[in-house]
This record gives sequence, structure tokens and C-alpha cells, in this order.
Amino acid sequence: VGAREGVPALEARNLTKSFGGIHAVRGVSLSIPAGEFHALIGPNGAGKSTFFSMLSGEQAPTSGEEFLHGRNITGLGVTKICQLGLSKSYQINQLFDGMTVASNLHIAMLASERGPFRMDLLRPIEHIPGLRTAAHEILGAIGLDGRADVHIGDLSYGEKRRLEIGLAVARSPSVLLLDEPFAGLSAPERKEITALLRQLRHGRTVVLIEHDMEIVFELADRISVLSEGQLLAQGSPSEIQQDERVRVAYLGGVKTHEPA
Repeated sequence: VGAREGVPALEARNLTKSFGGIHAVRGVSLSIPAGEFHALIGPNGAGKSTFFSMLSGEQAPTSGEEFLHGRNITGLGVTKICQLGLSKSYQINQLFDGMTVASNLHIAMLASERGPFRMDLLRPIEHIPGLRTAAHEILGAIGLDGRADVHIGDLSYGEKRRLEIGLAVARSPSVLLLDEPFAGLSAPERKEITALLRQLRHGRTVVLIEHDMEIVFELADRISVLSEGQLLAQGSPSEIQQDERVRVAYLGGVKTHEPA
């Protein structure tokens, strides 16, 4: 699925997710143009992660529809949606600890290209045209070009976070979902990831869940605010900062960071 002029890169229409009598997400509609850096914020329990899991295909909505570049992707599942151009980076690292950095990238690239497991994933990568070169380019982009042969267990936490984003990028997405990529990072690591995201946003649409409001206001073109499973507000960073409903529901008046 490719970008089409005038068609949103990602669209949700009245998405609802219920668990028994609990409505985690209630009738949320969202339209994100191609190339936009969009942030999704809200207090804990607002429904952000559930909304993300529906967009990525991990959970099917109870009702409503989802569209990727105008194509209805409702209920297609993670693998198919990923192959159509939407990839998600997870808050908790989804890495193969017993393998090297490069091997983790190779698996992500092959899985995205061809779907479910095939035996030739075990073949030497020299037999798969272009794989090593493509992986080297991604490692350079995420600042791990000298760490290709290092096992995951020997990486720092910040390096693991960069690799997690790299795995999502390795699937060549036109739309990238980032679920709290700054969680648990030190101040220097946050600066590194901020610079990385500025670089990786070129040529793709990015949707970010993040608790650190300073980072959100710095990176986002537009921000959507969820509260109690519903869309509370949407606008530019300056509009969201000045919205009294947001300050009451999320920012807590003068606070700039959401409590952990």
C-alpha cells in the first residue's frame, strides 16, 4: 500500500474496544496525513496502548474501521498489516537475546518481506541478495554500525532501544508506530533517540505514544489527547498546551510531565 495524494496515511473511524463491560476505547476517530509526526498522549488508563494495538493488528476492534493509505485493514492481523507498510516498535524490547544485532535485523527484514517462517531463514545470508547491505545501512542509521556482531545480552539498554526502533524500520514501513521509545532512558540516551527519530521520520508517517511532554512538544506536528477511552482534544503542540481540558485531564495544571 503506497501513499496517495489527499488520502490519509492512517485513519481510524469510530474505533471501539470493549473487554466485557469495560470500554477501553470508545468511538475514536483519527485521520493522520502522510508525512506527519503525530503524538498520542493521555493519562494512564486512557486507552492509548489498546488503540495502538488495534492499529497494528494485534487486537481486532469491537467495532469501527481502520485504513492504511485508504485500504481497509480492519482485522487483517499483524503480519499482513506489516507487509502493507505499517510497523510498530514496542515499549518492551522484542529482541532475540541469544542472537547478534545483525541476526535480529535479518529476521525482521525477511519476516516483513515474506511473512511466516520459512526454512531458508536458516541459510547463510550470503545467499540472500542485498540483505547484508540493507542491514548495514539500517545499523548506520541507528548508530549501531560497529555493533553488528554483538549479542543482544551485551548491549546497553539505550542500544537495545535503538535496535528495537531499527527492527521496526527494517520492515520498510510507510507508517511507523512508536510505543514509548523513551521509557527508561537516561538524559543522554533521550537526546540520542530524539535525534534518531528526527532522522527516521523523513519519508514516512510517525505516530508516537510518549509520557514526556517536553519530547512530545518538541517532535510532534500534531497531538491527539485520549481520556477515558475517548478523544478529548487534537491540535498543534501550542494549541494542546493552551487547552484547559487537557491541562485538567492530563497535564495537571502547571505540570509538564505525566506521573509514571
